[in-house]
Amino acid sequence: MKISKLTIMCLFLWLVPCVQTYATHIVGGEIGIAKLGNNLYEIRLNLLFDDINGLLGAKDDDVYVGIFEKGTNLKMGQALLPKRQETVLTPSSEECTTANFRTRLIIYADVYEFNPNFYNSPNGYYLAHNRCCRNEVINNIFAPGAASNVFYTEIPAFNSPSFNTFNRDYNSPRYSVPKMDFACVERDYELDFSATDVDGDSLVYEFIHPLNGFTSPDQPRWNGPADVVSGPYPLVSFLNRLRPDSAVAAIKGMKINSKTGLITVRPAFPGLYVFSVAIKEFRGGIQIGMVQRDFQLTVRDCPPIFPPVASFTFPDQQPKPVNKTRYDTLTIVSEVGKNCVTLNLTDFEPGKLIRIASEAELFQDSAIITFFPKSGTINKQTDSLKVTICAPVCGPDSGRVFLNKMFFTISTCNGLITDTALLAVRVLPPARVDDVKLELLTKQTELVSRDSTLKFNFLGTSRKARFPLSLSVKYIEPDTTSSFLIGKFGLEPANIGINVVGADQLTILPAQLSWNVNCEQYFDLQGRTVQLMALLNTKNECNIAIADSVPIQVVFNDLVLTDQLSRVNVFTPNGDGINETFQPLALNSHPCLGQLSSIRVFNRWGLEVYEAETYETARWTGNGHPDGLYYYLLSYKKGTIKGWVQLLR
Repeated sequence: MKISKLTIMCLFLWLVPCVQTYATHIVGGEIGIAKLGNNLYEIRLNLLFDDINGLLGAKDDDVYVGIFEKGTNLKMGQALLPKRQETVLTPSSEECTTANFRTRLIIYADVYEFNPNFYNSPNGYYLAHNRCCRNEVINNIFAPGAASNVFYTEIPAFNSPSFNTFNRDYNSPRYSVPKMDFACVERDYELDFSATDVDGDSLVYEFIHPLNGFTSPDQPRWNGPADVVSGPYPLVSFLNRLRPDSAVAAIKGMKINSKTGLITVRPAFPGLYVFSVAIKEFRGGIQIGMVQRDFQLTVRDCPPIFPPVASFTFPDQQPKPVNKTRYDTLTIVSEVGKNCVTLNLTDFEPGKLIRIASEAELFQDSAIITFFPKSGTINKQTDSLKVTICAPVCGPDSGRVFLNKMFFTISTCNGLITDTALLAVRVLPPARVDDVKLELLTKQTELVSRDSTLKFNFLGTSRKARFPLSLSVKYIEPDTTSSFLIGKFGLEPANIGINVVGADQLTILPAQLSWNVNCEQYFDLQGRTVQLMALLNTKNECNIAIADSVPIQVVFNDLVLTDQLSRVNVFTPNGDGINETFQPLALNSHPCLGQLSSIRVFNRWGLEVYEAETYETARWTGNGHPDGLYYYLLSYKKGTIKGWVQLLR
């Protein structure tokens, strides 16, 4: 024998009477206060009333709200709130409208003075309203027809240290108007219980146990001040060991986002379920208030709604249906213009908003994949919604496979219809291309003389650079370990740092290397060949350094000093009157090294044997020293000249 869902639900809820009737009277509501000024506050009670099946006698013209001290439950006063406004709450859409389901918001409000000299208990206060009775067809609590509904909120003392320290007014958080739609069995449902707080306090949302007040079917309301009684109020009795966070018979329970107040649930059985949510209000890390909202959720068996149908379109290929049981492998090239594929969504019921999400937003391992748009609508049955899925250009893990799960959701008045697609995205690295080039427009080898200027003209090109091109010079030879540094001599490339604009465009960098070779530099390098390397540096679209280079060779001729004496390297002090003394090759003022300061001669063991200060006075006779090889040192202001001479008698 086949057992219906309704029969299973009745057994699940311990044989509570299961009749096809609808809720009556109170659907839910909450109390709050709002600052008006001069210690005056508006006390406001929002009551959600079943506008179809609610008894007219249960629609009160006014209600009493009691004010009690939290620590002692001492009654501090009461306020009689007249009915101020009635509004019929419309469902989310026309398809959610039914002939036997409509909710009316009834607002009761009045002004009340909270004198800080009277309401000064450090324990704070609570406001409460009791009204019997809950709807007798509620399926998740014991004896609902005899259970009282308690509207409850907590507020701080108006001159307590925990309140006045912050030097601000107090206002209760104000809930948004709830969506008055019914939920469907085995369909995801969202209910927004978010609130606003004009004081800017921190709000935390959580499920809380509904309260069962002291009113009864014999006395369903507080008729006068004497009826207003304090708590603590008893809790309603849940059936089948249900809890505040599982009050709705649901698949995987109920969930509430503690930061946003968004409730999500996937009901398992039809019925009417009561639950409560508390907003805990914090200021400076201290809880100063709480507002509890009671609510009743209707769950029904609903006709099926078909989810969207997904297929992929690869470049130069026909659309391919999405596999529902295994991963579809998408190969994406990590290169501009090739890093995306298209997903086509079609739907049998056009006009509905389709929301798109991915586990790539939840798991770091898959966060490399992006997609857009996040939502869209298919207007006609023949249309499709195109979703672009992309891997980043220059992904850090090219060649790796990333697993993703895509969600395609239709939001209806009574639930979420979701389809999924499993994606294995393989990201291939971009093709390697020589995308930077440096050319030397002048000859590669230059001969240089004293006080000349070297100029090398370059042309740098790049097709894929995403950063400025820059030219630099590296010293190669003759001795990379010497103290000679190119920068010391002012070798600076010109016209560098040109910005690169656009993709796949030819970018040109005209540059010139200028080197003004002064006398000091020339004298240090005379007779040598210097090897340089010009480097063109940039980065490609993947932020990877790319470069090209060309060698440069500079040949320095020997230094020629036309005003010097003829060079000699031997003298013969033998008394024949010829070449009797040694006068070193020197100038008192050198064109490159400056003024001469001393002339010194040393033997082969480094002992000084002669010294003079000027070229004119330098006459070494060699007296007292044996024949052999001697060395001399000419010291100038900016440098020295070394040489040797042979003494031969």
